[in-house]
Amino acid sequence: GIAGREFPEVVASTLAAFALGDYECLLSFEADELHSLVDAMRHQRGVEARLHVREETPFFTGPRVELSEWIARQPRV
Repeated sequence: GIAGREFPEVVASTLAAFALGDYECLLSFEADELHSLVDAMRHQRGVEARLHVREETPFFTGPRVELSEWIARQPRV
């Protein structure tokens, strides 16, 4: 959105979250550098749309891996 223009290196995605608790949507952010995500999140907390957030969920981070690598890491049943 408009608030994210200052952070072109951060890719944002919105996922409809119907039936996943009380959430209308979930946001995900991707960037090559963690500090880019942190800066973008700090900026987002100061925008007017933030006033409509009732519950803030934790900010989870992890390494970016290829899908094939992620599949190989999963436990075999």
